[in-house]
Amino acid sequence: MGSLMQKGMGMWKEMLDSPDMQAMLSNPEQMREMMLPFVEMMGGDTAKLDEVLADPEKLKASMNEGLEVIRKLMLLFPASSVGAFST
Repeated sequence: MGSLMQKGMGMWKEMLDSPDMQAMLSNPEQMREMMLPFVEMMGGDTAKLDEVLADPEKLKASMNEGLEVIRKLMLLFPASSVGAFST
């Protein structure tokens, strides 16, 4: 399970570097249209979304930082140990 998650993380990272994703990141209106339903569903701050979308490079950097945090957490808590914490 852990290796599958790591592969998935690698795929996300590759996707962020793809020309298609670069085109989307440089089009704030397209990104807003795509992300707004998720932000609203989660009760997020739509004004904050607009702020984030105003700087595509910062958005990409934030996404990469998030992927790195998840990768580090997966190293600290391998999938095989997750069951030890469930009730």
